[in-house]
Amino acid sequence: MNKLKNSLNTPNVRLLGALVFMLSCTAAVIGMALAQPRTGIAFDVGGVLRSAEGQTFEIEALDMTPEPGEIAVDADLDRFYQRQGALESLLSSEGTVYEQDGFEQSVTKVPFAVSDLMAIFWIQIAVGVGAFAISVWVWALRPRDLATSLFALSGVSTLLFTFSAALYTTRELALPVGLFKTLAAMNCFGASLFGICVVGLFLVYPVRLKFWRPILITQAVVFMAWTGLAIARITPANYAVNFITMIEMLGILLAIIAQYFATSRLPQARAALIWLGLAVLVGAGAFILLNAVPLVFDSEVAIEQGYAFLFFLVIYIGLAAGLRRYRLFEVGQWAYRILFYAVGALVLIALDVFLVSSLDVSRVPALSVSLLVLTLVYLPLRDYIWQFVGRRQKVKTQDLLAEAMHVALASSSSGRSERWQGLLKKLFDPLKIEASLEEVNEVQIVEDGLQLLIPSVANTPCLRISYPWAGKALFDVESSQLAAQVLILVKQAETNREAYDRGVIEERRRMARDLHDDVGARLMTGITLADDKLRPNLQAALEDIRSIVSGISEENVVLQNLLAEVRHETARRVESAGITLHWPVSSAQSFDPQLSYRQHKAIRSALREVVSNVIRHARANQLKVSVEVGENKMNIVVEDDGCGIPESILSAGAAGNGLKNLQYRLRDIQGSIQIVRLTQGTRIDLVVPYGLQ
Repeated sequence: MNKLKNSLNTPNVRLLGALVFMLSCTAAVIGMALAQPRTGIAFDVGGVLRSAEGQTFEIEALDMTPEPGEIAVDADLDRFYQRQGALESLLSSEGTVYEQDGFEQSVTKVPFAVSDLMAIFWIQIAVGVGAFAISVWVWALRPRDLATSLFALSGVSTLLFTFSAALYTTRELALPVGLFKTLAAMNCFGASLFGICVVGLFLVYPVRLKFWRPILITQAVVFMAWTGLAIARITPANYAVNFITMIEMLGILLAIIAQYFATSRLPQARAALIWLGLAVLVGAGAFILLNAVPLVFDSEVAIEQGYAFLFFLVIYIGLAAGLRRYRLFEVGQWAYRILFYAVGALVLIALDVFLVSSLDVSRVPALSVSLLVLTLVYLPLRDYIWQFVGRRQKVKTQDLLAEAMHVALASSSSGRSERWQGLLKKLFDPLKIEASLEEVNEVQIVEDGLQLLIPSVANTPCLRISYPWAGKALFDVESSQLAAQVLILVKQAETNREAYDRGVIEERRRMARDLHDDVGARLMTGITLADDKLRPNLQAALEDIRSIVSGISEENVVLQNLLAEVRHETARRVESAGITLHWPVSSAQSFDPQLSYRQHKAIRSALREVVSNVIRHARANQLKVSVEVGENKMNIVVEDDGCGIPESILSAGAAGNGLKNLQYRLRDIQGSIQIVRLTQGTRIDLVVPYGLQ
C-alpha cells in the first residue's frame, strides 16, 4: 500500500493530475460558451428588439459594456443587470425581431461551432491555461514549499478570473442575470486572490521577511473580506475589484522593495528577486496601469481587458526562463525534462482526440498520425527550446580531450597552471577564479551554486571559481559533472606526460653516460699526449663535455663551483695571452644557490665571450673581474685597460655575432648586459638572476 502511495506521490503524477484538471476546466468553459444561444446578428447601439407581443427594447451603450467592473456607479450597475435580464429574455423568445437602420431581421438561433468563438475568447483561455500550467509545474516539483504553493495558487486564481471573463466578455449581447453575476463574482474573487498570493509570495521568497506570518494572514483576511463585501454589493461599485487589485499591486511593490533590502548580501537571492520581481511588476503592473487604474479614476482604458490579460503571461514566462538562469525555487534543469515529457504526452492525446472526434478518423490511423506529428514537429521544437533556454556552449568530448592535452603538454608548470585556468574560463566564463584555502578531492558546488570548488591539478592549487557565465547563472549538476570530466582528462594527460618525461630523462641520461665515458675518455687521452699549446683547448673541450653531460642529466651546479671553474679557465687563457688577471677569490657565502643547466651554461658562455673579446681586440695588459652574489641575482663586472670598444659599435649597434649571442643568452635567462667605454679600456656589467625556474 505504501509502495503504491509513494509511486503516486511523484512530480510526474502531480503534474499530470493538475493538467488533466486544467483540461477539464477548459473543456467545460468551451462547452458553456457553445451552449449560449447565438443568432449571428451584429447587435449595435441604437438597434431595437421587438417581441412577438409588440414590446420594444432599444439597445444602449450600457448594454454593450463587456466588463461589469467598468461600471463605477451602483445605480448604473443595477440597471445594467436589469437590462441584461430583459435582453436575454427577448433573445430567447420566439418571434423576436431586430431592427437596425430600417433593416429588420428575425432573431433565431443559428448553429455555433468552436471555430466561431472570438479571438479574444481564446486569448483569455490561453492566458489562464499558461499561467496555471507553469505554476502547477513548479508546485509539482516542490509541493511542500510555501513559496511554490502560493505561486501555484496564483496560477489557479488566474485560471479563475480569465476563464470567467472569457465567457461574459465574449457574449453576443446578453447572458442570464444569475450566470452573469456568478461569473463576475468569480472574476472578482480570482483577481483578488491573485494579489493576495503574490503579496504573500514576496513576503516569503526569496527570503522570509521579518513578521511575514502576521502580515500574510492580515493582508489575506483584509482583502478577502473586502472582496466579499464587493461581491455582495455592500461597498460602492468604484471601490470594487479594480480598486482592490490596485491596492494589492501597491502591496506587491512594497514587498518587493522589502525583499530587495533583505537580500542585499545574498547574491543568489537578489538575482532570483530581480528576475521574478521584474516579471511580476511588468506583467501585473502593466495590467493595473493600463486597465484597472483608468477605471478607478473614471478614465478610458488603454487596452481592452481580454487583451490586457496577456500581460499576466509575462509573469509565468519570466518564471520559466528564470528557473534555468537563477534556479528559482531551487528546481533544477531536470524540471524542464519533466515539463517536456508531460507536454509531449498531452500533445499526443489532444491530437489523437481531435482526429477521432472532429475529422472522423479511425483510432489506429489517428494514433499513427499523432505519433508522426509528435516526432516530426514537437520533438525538434522541444530540442530547439531546450537549446534556447540553456544558452550554454556545448563542448564535444574530442574537444575536451584536446583541451586537456593542451593543458598537460605545456612546457612549464606555470604554463600548465595558466592553461588550466584558461580552460576553466572558457568552459564556465566565471567572473572570478582564485586559489581556495579549502582542500577538496572532488568537484563541489558551494554557496548554493554561486561557486565551484576544483581539486588541485596541473601544478595548480585547489581553485574556487565564482559567478559562472558572466554572473548570469549558477553552477548546477551538469556544470559540476563537466568540471569533473575535464579534471579526469587533465589528470590522465598529466600521468601520460609524466611517463613520457621519465622515459625521455632516462634516455638522456644514457646518452650522457655514453658521452662522458666514450668522448670524455678520448679527450683525457688526448690531454696526456698533447703539447702545451693544444692541451688548454682539449681541457676546455673536456669541461664543455662535462657541462653538456650535466645539462643532459638535468643536474644543477652550485654557483661557487661554477665560478671556481670559470676563474681557473680564464686564468689559463689570459696567461697564455700575456694578460694579468685580477679575480679575487670570494669569501664563503651563507647563501650559495644552485643553477640549472640553462643558467650555468649562459653564465659560462657569457664570460668566455667577454674574455675572448679582451684577448682578441682589447690589447690589454690587465683584466679585472669582480663578482657580487645577492639573494636573487648576481652582478659580474669585467674591466680591462685596453684600447676600449669602438664608439661605432656602441652607438650604431654594429656588434658582431659574439656580442649578439652574448645578449641573446642573457635575455634567455632574464639577465642583462651593459657595455661602457672607459678612458682607458672597457667595462662590462653582467646581471644574472638565478631564481629562474
